[in-house]
This record gives sequence, C-alpha cells and structure tokens, in this order.
Amino acid sequence: MKNRQDEIRTMSLDSILATKHHELRFAAEAAVEALKDEPGKLISREADYEVAWYEENGFRVVVYPHRTSAGNYHLRIRMQGKRKGSDRARYIMTKLYRCTPHDINFQWKGMGINQILKWEREFGFA
Repeated sequence: MKNRQDEIRTMSLDSILATKHHELRFAAEAAVEALKDEPGKLISREADYEVAWYEENGFRVVVYPHRTSAGNYHLRIRMQGKRKGSDRARYIMTKLYRCTPHDINFQWKGMGINQILKWEREFGFA
C-alpha cells in the first residue's frame, strides 16, 4: 500500500487534476489556465518528482510536488535549459506565481519577494 508521500511523488498533472488533494489540484488547474494561451507546450509527466513540463524555445519549466517540514504539499517550479535566465522564462515563472492566491502558489528554490516584485513591475503584472 502506498503512503501519501509515495502517491504524490509519482502523480502526473492529469492525475492531480482528478485528485482529492485539493491544494495540489487547485494549483494545477491555475497553471493550466495561466499557460493555455502561451506558445509553449504543457506536458503531463508520470515520473518521480515531476508533475508536468512547460516547454518553450530554449527552456523548460518543471513542475514538481514538494513536501514542507510541516508535512504539507504544494507544487514548486524549477527552470532548465539554455535560456532559463531569459526574460521569457522569467515572465512564465512570474505568471505562474501570480496565477494562484498567496496561500497556494508556485514557488522555487531561492525565490525572493523582491525579485518577484521587480519582475511583476517589469512584465506589467503590478
């Protein structure tokens, strides 16, 4: 029998959208909505610690489940690829951060609020 951590570790975007884990489903639904008009491709993944990829020219956003020290789960994002530091990649990261309420949002390792505020102003979200 799988425990909750094993179950969530192996979930794909499609399975999260159909799940009872409301905090993960809400964030996944928001990501699908936020990225629907973008030129890249959102791909559901069934790999350990990968929920989905958003691929665009030169970079990939990896969406993955993260367990906090309190035992709660949320979705995080990380960038991969040659153009992961490009304005377009930062725009997608900012858009994903902004697409959900602040109690359920996308985060990434090393994320700082000053960085987010700067990108929001730069891309016209603020």
